[in-house]
Amino acid sequence: MSYRKHGRTILKCDVKVEHEALGEVLAEAQDISETGILIKCKALVGQITVGEALRAKMCLDAKCDPPSLFTVVRLTDDGLALTYM
Repeated sequence: MSYRKHGRTILKCDVKVEHEALGEVLAEAQDISETGILIKCKALVGQITVGEALRAKMCLDAKCDPPSLFTVVRLTDDGLALTYM
């Protein structure tokens, strides 16, 4: 039985995270759903807290989407989970 409201799609691509204090940080998407994205980036762990707002844009084949606004909803040992604002 699944406890998730929205299914996850495995997605491996670059994500450029724009943070007010840290500037632009390159991360890697792990999966995506209708409500958010899980990214891997040890450089952000310990620098960001749950509830913070940031911008991120996904980049596929050297083309980046326009940035979207996100809120940090979960921290992991090697990354963070973001939900769309």
